[in-house]
Amino acid sequence: MDAYVIARKPKSLLCQPILRNGVLTGVLYLENSASTDVFTPERVELLGILAAQAAISLDNARLYDQREKALEAAKESARLKGEFLAKTSHELRTPLTSIINVPKMVLQAMTRQPGAVCSRCSSTFALDPGEQAHPALSCARCGQTGTLVPSAIAEYRGNLIEVCEYMEMLVKSGTLLLQVVNNILDFSKLEAGREVLQVETFPIRQVVDEVLAATAVLADQKEVAFDLATIPEDLELTADRIKITQILLNLLGNAVKFSPRGSHVLLEVKQTADQIQFVVKDQGIGIAAENQALIFESFRQVDGGPTRRFGGVGLGLAITRSLVELHGGQILVHSALGQGSEFTVALPRQGRPDADNRTSSPPRSTPPIEPNPGGSR
Repeated sequence: MDAYVIARKPKSLLCQPILRNGVLTGVLYLENSASTDVFTPERVELLGILAAQAAISLDNARLYDQREKALEAAKESARLKGEFLAKTSHELRTPLTSIINVPKMVLQAMTRQPGAVCSRCSSTFALDPGEQAHPALSCARCGQTGTLVPSAIAEYRGNLIEVCEYMEMLVKSGTLLLQVVNNILDFSKLEAGREVLQVETFPIRQVVDEVLAATAVLADQKEVAFDLATIPEDLELTADRIKITQILLNLLGNAVKFSPRGSHVLLEVKQTADQIQFVVKDQGIGIAAENQALIFESFRQVDGGPTRRFGGVGLGLAITRSLVELHGGQILVHSALGQGSEFTVALPRQGRPDADNRTSSPPRSTPPIEPNPGGSR
């Protein structure tokens, strides 16, 4: 300002504070290069009134801007919730349709008719229309009289192999349904700060083996092979075992889901002096740079339109990040379209000091993850 005044050499100059409720919101600056003593007390008083009005106008403009931003945020929130409800409805409707239709098909191939059971030899007999299990009737197998008891008989006229396939379909549909519900409940608990850590020290290899076994069926269906880097048998981690299992299940499940048929998924465990790092790398579709921050947000999916190829309600990675941060860790992604994705989860090796029975809260900072130069670009 001094250099400006020296350069301009004004003959009259006024700096009038713009105050709103005693808070400085701006400064009214006026100068006159033609005359001196331009800003008389009367003019200063008038400019003070104008400055007060300007303060009100600035405050109103600020409030309007905040209101517009709030409205935009509310619209985006409503859009995301609407999209989430649409996805959830689809994810629930598909397995529910199977759960309803499969038993219906089985029932259509079944017939019921009156019958009788021998109380002595347990033989079952069909009765002709209008016939009853009269005490005078004798059992056609054991020959005893008065042993026939009325009972309904059901007969399945379909293929029993098909029934086995139907039951497998029901189990798969029920599992998908349970997964959607569990994701919603887990997210709800994390959002409400009610998720609790139950910390213990456990061998990492055991958890990895359990996760690989749990995802083997999905991987076999897509002919995706797991590549597992060597993990020392004595390598341990202090954390919530169930939640670490859930983190790895989410990451491996996503890797398989977005991988092409016949590809490979790598799972690697690294260790530093104070960290354990889990690296999951796939050969899938990849994620564009502008979408990599969005994938960890709740209700978000990069492939979220009505023609999307992949299922899910957009909570898996949001839950994963929350569980990682709940442990005091961090998660990073390296990816590019068509070049696969690499997710790295870094966790404190001995657990966070305050982790016992810890509920969800803002994450504590941890040493940064060193980028893997061999990861996806």
